[in-house]
Amino acid sequence: MTTVTRPILPPCTHVPRPYQGPSREDVLATRTQYANPALFTIYKDPLMLVEGHRQWLFDDTGRRYLDMLAGIVTVSCGHAHPKVTQRVRE
Repeated sequence: MTTVTRPILPPCTHVPRPYQGPSREDVLATRTQYANPALFTIYKDPLMLVEGHRQWLFDDTGRRYLDMLAGIVTVSCGHAHPKVTQRVRE
Protein backbone atom coordinates (compact mmCIF):
# COMPACT_ATOMS: atom_id res chain seq x y z
CA MET A 1 0.00 0.00 0.00
CA THR A 2 1.42 3.38 -1.02
CA THR A 3 1.01 6.32 1.32
CA VAL A 4 0.60 9.70 -0.36
CA THR A 5 1.55 12.77 1.65
CA ARG A 6 0.23 16.21 0.79
CA PRO A 7 2.82 18.90 0.24
CA ILE A 8 3.00 21.52 2.97
CA LEU A 9 2.50 25.07 1.73
CA PRO A 10 4.78 27.79 3.08
CA PRO A 11 3.21 30.09 5.67
CA CYS A 12 0.90 32.91 4.61
CA THR A 13 -0.40 35.58 6.97
CA HIS A 14 -3.30 36.59 4.71
CA VAL A 15 -6.72 35.66 6.05
CA PRO A 16 -9.41 35.62 3.34
CA ARG A 17 -12.65 37.49 3.96
CA PRO A 18 -15.62 35.28 4.83
CA TYR A 19 -17.35 34.36 1.57
CA GLN A 20 -20.88 35.74 1.36
CA GLY A 21 -21.61 35.35 -2.36
CA PRO A 22 -23.85 32.92 -4.20
CA SER A 23 -23.72 29.28 -3.20
CA ARG A 24 -21.49 26.85 -5.04
CA GLU A 25 -24.58 25.11 -6.42
CA ASP A 26 -26.00 28.42 -7.74
CA VAL A 27 -22.69 29.29 -9.43
CA LEU A 28 -22.46 25.88 -11.11
CA ALA A 29 -26.12 26.11 -12.23
CA THR A 30 -25.50 29.59 -13.70
CA ARG A 31 -22.41 28.32 -15.50
CA THR A 32 -24.39 25.41 -16.96
CA GLN A 33 -27.16 27.76 -18.08
CA TYR A 34 -25.06 30.53 -19.65
CA ALA A 35 -21.54 29.30 -20.47
CA ASN A 36 -20.67 27.92 -23.87
CA PRO A 37 -20.80 24.11 -23.70
CA ALA A 38 -17.34 24.01 -25.33
CA LEU A 39 -15.85 25.43 -22.11
CA PHE A 40 -14.79 22.76 -19.68
CA THR A 41 -13.16 22.42 -16.30
CA ILE A 42 -10.11 20.31 -15.58
CA TYR A 43 -11.59 19.00 -12.32
CA LYS A 44 -14.37 16.46 -11.83
CA ASP A 45 -15.53 18.65 -8.94
CA PRO A 46 -14.56 22.25 -9.95
CA LEU A 47 -13.01 24.59 -7.41
CA MET A 48 -14.94 27.68 -6.34
CA LEU A 49 -12.13 30.21 -6.12
CA VAL A 50 -13.35 33.45 -4.58
CA GLU A 51 -10.26 35.44 -3.55
CA GLY A 52 -6.67 35.90 -4.58
CA HIS A 53 -3.70 37.28 -2.64
CA ARG A 54 -0.31 37.45 -4.31
CA GLN A 55 0.45 33.89 -5.49
CA TRP A 56 -2.37 32.35 -3.45
CA LEU A 57 -5.99 31.59 -4.30
CA PHE A 58 -8.69 30.83 -1.73
CA ASP A 59 -11.86 28.84 -2.19
CA ASP A 60 -15.28 29.53 -0.66
CA THR A 61 -14.29 27.60 2.48
CA GLY A 62 -11.04 29.56 2.99
CA ARG A 63 -8.77 26.74 1.82
CA ARG A 64 -5.58 28.03 0.20
CA TYR A 65 -4.11 26.98 -3.16
CA LEU A 66 -0.98 27.97 -5.07
CA ASP A 67 -1.99 29.63 -8.35
CA MET A 68 -0.12 27.55 -10.90
CA LEU A 69 -2.30 28.58 -13.87
CA ALA A 70 -1.91 32.36 -13.56
CA GLY A 71 -1.98 34.69 -16.54
CA ILE A 72 0.85 36.99 -17.61
CA VAL A 73 -0.02 39.90 -15.31
CA THR A 74 -0.70 37.66 -12.31
CA VAL A 75 2.66 35.94 -12.74
CA SER A 76 4.31 39.38 -12.79
CA CYS A 77 2.82 40.80 -9.60
CA GLY A 78 0.37 38.31 -8.08
CA HIS A 79 -3.22 38.81 -7.00
CA ALA A 80 -4.05 42.02 -5.10
CA HIS A 81 -0.42 43.12 -4.74
CA PRO A 82 -0.51 46.02 -2.25
CA LYS A 83 1.59 48.40 -4.38
CA VAL A 84 -0.48 47.77 -7.51
CA THR A 85 -3.75 48.01 -5.57
CA GLN A 86 -2.69 51.34 -4.03
CA ARG A 87 -1.80 52.78 -7.46
CA VAL A 88 -5.20 51.76 -8.82
CA ARG A 89 -6.91 53.45 -5.85
CA GLU A 90 -4.91 56.65 -6.50
